Amino acid sequence: MYLQPNFCRPHAISFDLDDTLYDNGPVIDAAEAVLMDWIRNQCPKGEAHDMSYWTAYKRQVQAIQPELEHDVTLWRYETLKAGFEALSLNTTVSAKLATDGVDLFLVERNKINVPKETKTLLAKLSTCFPLVVITNGNADVEKIGLKPFFSHVLSAGIDGRAKPHGDLFQRAQTLLNMDSQCILHVGDHWQADIIGANQAGFQSCWLNMDRQQQADTLHKPTVEISHLAELVDLLIHQQRDATL
Repeated sequence: MYLQPNFCRPHAISFDLDDTLYDNGPVIDAAEAVLMDWIRNQCPKGEAHDMSYWTAYKRQVQAIQPELEHDVTLWRYETLKAGFEALSLNTTVSAKLATDGVDLFLVERNKINVPKETKTLLAKLSTCFPLVVITNGNADVEKIGLKPFFSHVLSAGIDGRAKPHGDLFQRAQTLLNMDSQCILHVGDHWQADIIGANQAGFQSCWLNMDRQQQADTLHKPTVEISHLAELVDLLIHQQRDATL
């Protein structure tokens, strides 16, 4: 664990979701595979059976509507709709298929096995601090069993631009009604979580499980940990010991 000298015990904690509270990569890969199988059953055209076809349309849609990068669900819908329309399917059919495809993906995307250790940690922290989700993704905290631990859930697209933009951080600060330096943001992504939190005036905690080198020297996390359990040691156990 690493602490900056200016670290102070927070009054609230915000958490990133994907790859911070659980391993998101395998879940997304599985959801993408299910979606592709579904597309193959819906579309007789062979070109749509290749992931590269949809990747090209994802980039094309982003180039036309760059604001979609702040809403990954809407971005997926527009990608599917554009790809289906390019297969000479009419707008109504394409929109219906795109909606069905997104719905299917979200069902699979939320089949997340959150580690028991994560839930135990959140339960402990939630007895001492208000906890808030700040996520760029589209995981549903209720469906994955994490809703009871959080007072607020803020998602890019619905609640503002994606991290590292300050929209979600500012919204969290308003909801918590406290100074930004009283909030510790925990996340795994250097740019979205650490730079985003720092720029918003939050304290930042980098979950660096792979012990990577810091990406630059202009930004430093207030706290660096390699395992979430270190948060309990830092914020609860050490504080309790200090009062004895």
